[in-house]
Amino acid sequence: VMWPTMLASVAERYPRGGSWAMGLVGSAGALASFFVLPLLGGMFDKAKVEFAGGPEAFAALTGAAKLAVEDAAASVSFQKLAILPVVLLFVFGFIWMRERGKSRAALAGEAA
Repeated sequence: VMWPTMLASVAERYPRGGSWAMGLVGSAGALASFFVLPLLGGMFDKAKVEFAGGPEAFAALTGAAKLAVEDAAASVSFQKLAILPVVLLFVFGFIWMRERGKSRAALAGEAA
């Protein structure tokens, strides 16, 4: 979901960067995934063991009980992760407001 936004942002802000700038953004995204996805998996694993009552209890679960524990762990993991888009909304909103202020100042300078 964020890839098109980031690629469009780079293409607009750094048009002379061309494929090199796009490649850097792609590499940064891949690198972020490399570090973030294991953390998300660890968060899910920790939550499911906590919901089961410990590692031995989780290992003993089967069928519907295991599915219920995994569903609860997925919900908790999602709730923790859901804050990220809110944070990004403020980050990109700040960038947008700053860029908007710069373009208004540039227009005011041209009009004078």
